[in-house]
Amino acid sequence: MSWHLFAVFFASTFFISATPGPNMLLAFQYGMNYGVKRTIWTLAGLSLGLFILLLSTLLGLDVISRQSPWLLTVIKAVGAAYLIYLGISSWRDASEGSLMSDACEIGEEVVAD
Repeated sequence: MSWHLFAVFFASTFFISATPGPNMLLAFQYGMNYGVKRTIWTLAGLSLGLFILLLSTLLGLDVISRQSPWLLTVIKAVGAAYLIYLGISSWRDASEGSLMSDACEIGEEVVAD
């Protein structure tokens, strides 16, 4: 890959990751619900995910899948297991309630008075 192409790729990736989206909304929600200390771990996970995405893109996932199809299957299985873990974690957190829902209930009580 030429340096010019890499510079364009890097710049576009930077601007795409800096725009508001699901990651920024997740960080914002965690910051409000759980505080800064627990949000740092979320930000670390988001950064690690972005790093893995960039690394797999730069190495060429297509090349990996052509050279070792079993590795692509492993990547898919790990990704699916992670999504299942996130779904179960979100489901459990929703049943326990969050600070944001508690704050909304308190606000409704104040308005009712």
